[in-house]
Amino acid sequence: MPNSQISPEKFCPGCGAAVDQTKANCPYCGVYLPGIAEKIEREKTAIRHENRIDRIVDGAINVVQRHMDQKEAREEAQRKQEKESRRLGIILLFGAFIFIVICYSWLLR
Repeated sequence: MPNSQISPEKFCPGCGAAVDQTKANCPYCGVYLPGIAEKIEREKTAIRHENRIDRIVDGAINVVQRHMDQKEAREEAQRKQEKESRRLGIILLFGAFIFIVICYSWLLR
């Protein structure tokens, strides 16, 4: 176990027993250990803030991802529309060409 995970011991002011510094009360006599309790509360608060920041960052990432997905969808729709416009233009040009050929053949009769 790394040194950072070993809990240093402190002595209980009530019974004198060695207590783990991860407990807010002495496990032997139940005396409140104020320095340790505040430390535990500060650590819990830090974890809550860290979790809140993580949620905010995750939310921001989701917003950016949705924006990028919407932008890609709009660009894809625009490409499809341009392709359909070109296809329609070609069909109209071909139709005009056929119309001219038919009119010209009628004039030559």
